[in-house]
Amino acid sequence: MPAGGATLDKALSEVMMADVRERSMVEINADLVRRLVAAQFPQWAALPVRPVAVGGWDNRAFHLGETLVVRLPSAKRYAPQVEKDQAWLPRLAPHLPLPIPAPLAKGAPGEGYPGAWSIFAWLPGETALAEPPADRVAFASDLAGFLAALQRIDAADGPPAGPHNFFRGGPLATYDSETRSAIAALGDRIDAAAALEAWDAALATTWAARRSGCMATSPPRICWCGTGA
Repeated sequence: MPAGGATLDKALSEVMMADVRERSMVEINADLVRRLVAAQFPQWAALPVRPVAVGGWDNRAFHLGETLVVRLPSAKRYAPQVEKDQAWLPRLAPHLPLPIPAPLAKGAPGEGYPGAWSIFAWLPGETALAEPPADRVAFASDLAGFLAALQRIDAADGPPAGPHNFFRGGPLATYDSETRSAIAALGDRIDAAAALEAWDAALATTWAARRSGCMATSPPRICWCGTGA
């Protein structure tokens, strides 16, 4: 591997390890979730807790009984997502043709866990890659309808790009230094001059339309094939 590639891989590894080190300070497991729920939501204290089979990186998720799910940010950098989820998912839901997670409660720091966390209604189903839909045309049509409905929602007062979503949808200049460093680290693995030319052209563009809220994309692993409303 050229030296530039090794440098970039090392930088990415360091970012990942920073997350791992922070997570190791607080072990997020079923026992912690049981204690948090018992202390703050005693009405659900008797429900069994078990990890969700297909988890994520930003959050750790645990089944709470059969109809609820607990989500805890896995590191400090992901904590701002809690407020956004609590505020915006209920506002988006009435405008969408398919169900989305509904926040039912917001937890506070406790039991050694340092931040806010959430309890949602559980949406039964499987990820599309784990269990491909039998009718892929209908699945694609449903997904397209959902995304089109989402884009039609007036989100002028929605959350702007910021730390809560790592500035996705914000000014590209936010990542100017990081991008230039990455291009330099890649060395002769890419045409650096062409990459910098494309990046400079992108930096020169502006978004003149009305600002709207920002959301993440929908990769196949998190497209959910629901088994019930």
